[in-house]
Amino acid sequence: MRKRSLSFGWLTKVALGISALGLIAMSAPAHAGTILRSSTTGANANGGEGGPTGNYLFTWFATFSGTSGNGDNILRLIDPNGCGNGFGIVNGSCTAEVDECAMIYVFDSDQEMGECCGCPITPNELLTFSVEDELADNFQQASPDNGAGVIVVVGSAINAPLGCNPANQTCNQLAPGPGVPGCDPTVPAVTAGDTNLDGSITHNQFINGHGALTEIPLFDQGSGDAVDNAYLVNECGAIAGNASARAGFCACERISG
Repeated sequence: MRKRSLSFGWLTKVALGISALGLIAMSAPAHAGTILRSSTTGANANGGEGGPTGNYLFTWFATFSGTSGNGDNILRLIDPNGCGNGFGIVNGSCTAEVDECAMIYVFDSDQEMGECCGCPITPNELLTFSVEDELADNFQQASPDNGAGVIVVVGSAINAPLGCNPANQTCNQLAPGPGVPGCDPTVPAVTAGDTNLDGSITHNQFINGHGALTEIPLFDQGSGDAVDNAYLVNECGAIAGNASARAGFCACERISG
């Protein structure tokens, strides 16, 4: 019986071609001012890509040069639900604007929450946050490692319908005045219905002598982890209840300007 032999020459050529392409990509320098975008989103609320995002979104930030940062990071959030300003009425299907909350929890590089806030967001609205000036500049810790860390964004329905407690500066109202509904990050989010959010973050990085801007979508964790969900509101409640120092509340764009 004649022995059959398999030739792997074509596999070797393909592997060498892929390796060469990888080396070319690795050797290309990243110049300052270049924006690199990623399409990676992680798992969404439907368990796969292509569906709506979930209520719990995560990302990282790095601003100090010692942690590969090269300056400020910019967080952007969008509310994709409902019709903006109540004007999108078609056959009576949309009669009013449906506002939501973006609950924001900021951790330093030691996994300690340093700031939190609840920010109102309306349909088709873009909220833009400076990490340095609005999300990580008011940490409660005396010596925070806030040059890098993690940001958690939770999409929620309005969960303070009677308004915010004036002593709770983490809670922001839809408009000035007493009794105006608001967003309180110290109590559990209301995630029933269409309360998901979309968003991205732009990093200003400096690695191995090369600077670049990278914009990536937020990592989608669907409905989140039950233990972590409770931990977020408990830690934020401790920040809001600290009467000795009024640090720890981040600034919403419409509040800070």
